[in-house]
Amino acid sequence: ILSLSAALQTVRTWKTDLVAGRRRLRFAVLILSLLIVVSLSVPELMPISARSFGISGSLATAVGLLAIAALAGWALFH
Repeated sequence: ILSLSAALQTVRTWKTDLVAGRRRLRFAVLILSLLIVVSLSVPELMPISARSFGISGSLATAVGLLAIAALAGWALFH
């Protein structure tokens, strides 16, 4: 619920951010963040464990956070 609230706040304040590059970065970070939340919470809500498919939650978290950090670094130094 908190993730959806943060996503809605990002979408609501979209037009107040006047820098086009930062708007694109906000969109990319929003999508990646929602993907991380979904990939970590859906297996917990399902009766079948994610480990039975060979998926590690910590690996998904690490990859998602790496992608967000790479986007932020790229936007900062670009």
